[in-house]
Amino acid sequence: MPTKPRQTIIYIDTTKIVLSDYYEQASAKSVSYEVFRDRIRSLRNRDVEINYDHLERAIQTPVKEYQKYSGLGRAVSFTYRGQRFPEQIGKIFPSIKSFMCEIGLEHLYPKVKAKRKISDLSLDELIEAAQHGGLAKKAKKGILYRITHINSGAKYYGLTRQKLHHRWNQHCNQARKGSSLPLHYAIRENGTASFRVEVVKEGVPLQQLSKLERHYISREQTQWPNGLNACSGGQIGNLIEYPVEFKGQIFITQTEFGEYIENLTGGAVKSHVAISRLRAGQEILGKQRHHSPEPYAGKPLYRIWKAKFNKGLLCSRWRSFERFIYDIGAPGDYSSPYPGKSLCRIDNKVPFGPNNYRWMTRAEKAAEVTARSIEYNGKKFSSFANLAKATGIAASTLIYWNKKHPHSYVSKITEKITTKVFLGTQLGVPL
Repeated sequence: MPTKPRQTIIYIDTTKIVLSDYYEQASAKSVSYEVFRDRIRSLRNRDVEINYDHLERAIQTPVKEYQKYSGLGRAVSFTYRGQRFPEQIGKIFPSIKSFMCEIGLEHLYPKVKAKRKISDLSLDELIEAAQHGGLAKKAKKGILYRITHINSGAKYYGLTRQKLHHRWNQHCNQARKGSSLPLHYAIRENGTASFRVEVVKEGVPLQQLSKLERHYISREQTQWPNGLNACSGGQIGNLIEYPVEFKGQIFITQTEFGEYIENLTGGAVKSHVAISRLRAGQEILGKQRHHSPEPYAGKPLYRIWKAKFNKGLLCSRWRSFERFIYDIGAPGDYSSPYPGKSLCRIDNKVPFGPNNYRWMTRAEKAAEVTARSIEYNGKKFSSFANLAKATGIAASTLIYWNKKHPHSYVSKITEKITTKVFLGTQLGVPL
């Protein structure tokens, strides 16, 4: 006796629906029955209350566009318990994005997602903030934090709108990538365990946060070389839509404020300059910076020198640009003597100077930052790549020997080199 094919059955308001029959009767289809069936099964397994809209969406939505409704991946299902959308109260949604699609506000999802990372507002409040901006002030608060090098007591003050451990991870990533900022260099040299990270003040409105950071950096004298801050502080990004008060007048956005200052000064202070000064806590109406009349102003070599000078990374002799270009043998047009290479220190613990500089490509810098020091026959190599160049043995082979045969990898190298020397290969490593 033949058996009946298996059927997938769901119920909507006590109405029994066989998915295969529903699919056959549908007039428009964008996916196969198997995809349609799996989509509905996925919703059912996550206890979503399925309705006819779910069925139509599962049939008509192409594969590339369906994820925003399904909540697959890292999305977490939730039950809506707000008040702004009464028809959705008590319903289970696969994700926040699927909820936003359901209520017709999918275009606001990026703003809601961004605000969730920096605030503890409810979903209703986040949607209202994204729609009208009325709760933006409530969401925009931040943290003043301190990083202390435990052994030396050197400090760094910073501000963030993120969670503190996220900001600390960013500092660590920058250190691993070779950033030359004082804090990042110290992390790279001493290791993350050598630092204490703590909140100084939290829940501080962003309008006060920049001023508070500058106050602590000035009071504690933490700007390099006395501490680990590279500058006087107060910089914070992504505030272009934040309200501004200037001499009793309220501006809805910083853009509006910048345009007002530019018109007020007849273009003497440009809009972007006014906004930059506002964020840094500087005088707004002061004269705008003009380029130096010197022939080297704005030239590549001058920019390299100026960046190091501003960070306090130059020795006393090289704080004079003329002496700097004399010592490195600069071309007459003030271009870089080695295009495509960066000016780096030989010893990062000592300022740049006549005996402490070198030119390196980006690849060379990356290799040095990530490399492990390797010793062979009393000679140190900064990486397996450099040892490979000296021995003529593939770096992958050296790494494998070092990992699998840590006690005999030196003898393996010597044996390999001896064989090559016997064959007439000239190598730069003593045997």
